[in-house]
Amino acid sequence: MILQSQSNAIIRAFQEALKDKQKTVHAITYKIASLIVILASIAYGVLVYMADPLLFLIPYLSIIFTVIGIAFLIIKLYVPEKPTYETLYPKIIDLYNQEGDSLLTHEAYPHKVYKDINKASGLFTRGASVRVKQAISGKTEDNIAFTRLNTNFVVSSGNASSNVFSGVFIHLKQTLNSNFFVAYKGRPHLKGIKMTQIESPEPTKVYIDANGTYNKQVINQAINLIHKVSTEQGTPHVYLSSTPEGMFLAYKKPYEKYKTLTHDNIKILHSSIEKDLEYIETLNIKPDVYL
Repeated sequence: MILQSQSNAIIRAFQEALKDKQKTVHAITYKIASLIVILASIAYGVLVYMADPLLFLIPYLSIIFTVIGIAFLIIKLYVPEKPTYETLYPKIIDLYNQEGDSLLTHEAYPHKVYKDINKASGLFTRGASVRVKQAISGKTEDNIAFTRLNTNFVVSSGNASSNVFSGVFIHLKQTLNSNFFVAYKGRPHLKGIKMTQIESPEPTKVYIDANGTYNKQVINQAINLIHKVSTEQGTPHVYLSSTPEGMFLAYKKPYEKYKTLTHDNIKILHSSIEKDLEYIETLNIKPDVYL
C-alpha cells in the first residue's frame, strides 16, 4: 500500500523535474522565436527601401504572428516526457524495492544497449529500429534475469518513417531449446530459422521451428498468457516468442507522460509494474514443465 506521504514526496520531486525541463524548453523556444522575428524584421527593413512598404507588410505580419502563435502553443501545451522516465519511474522503483524482497534497477533512455532486441526476439519486421525510453531489470523468483522495456519500434525509408510498435517489451533470459511465436496478429521474423504455422484456437496464431520440436503444454501456456495480457491490457497487440536468445513478450501500451501527477496516478504506475512482474513469472516456464 502506498502512503499519501510517499506519494507527496514523489509528486514534489516530479514537479521540480518537470519545471526544470519546461524552463529549458521555454528558453529555447523564446530564443528561436526571437531570432526569427529579428531576421524577419531586418529583411522587412531592407525590402521597404526597395519597394512599396505595404507590399511586404502583410507577409511580414503573417510571419510574426505565426511565430508568436507557435511559440505560445509550445509553451502552453508541450509536456516533456523525460521527467516521467528520469524522475518518476526511478522514485516508484525505489518505493517498490523498499516494500519487498525484489531488487529492481532502472535506467532511462539506454538506446544503444538494447539496439539488437528486435533481431533477438523476431517479434517485428527486421528493418525496424528501436528507441528505448526506460529499462527496468531484475530477477525472477527462480533467479532468472529479466528486463522490462518501454519501447518504440520504427521503420524508416528516406525521409519518412512509420511506427511498427509502441509499448512494453519484456526479455526473460531463459532458453527452452525450442523456437516458437504466438500472437493474435503478425508473424515471426527470426533470421535463419524457418518457421511454420500450426493449428491453434482462433484468433491465435502459432508458429514453430519447421526443423525442431515443440511441447503442446508449453504452447498452451503461451497462448493462455497472451490471452491474459490481451484481456487485462485491453489490446489485441500482444506478441510472444521463444528464441535462442530467451523468452520475449511485448504488448501495445500508450506513452506515459504527465503534466500533473496525483496519488492515483502513482498507484496505477506501481500496479502496472506489479502486473508486468506477474507476466514475467508466468513467462518463466519451469524446466520440469518443458519435457
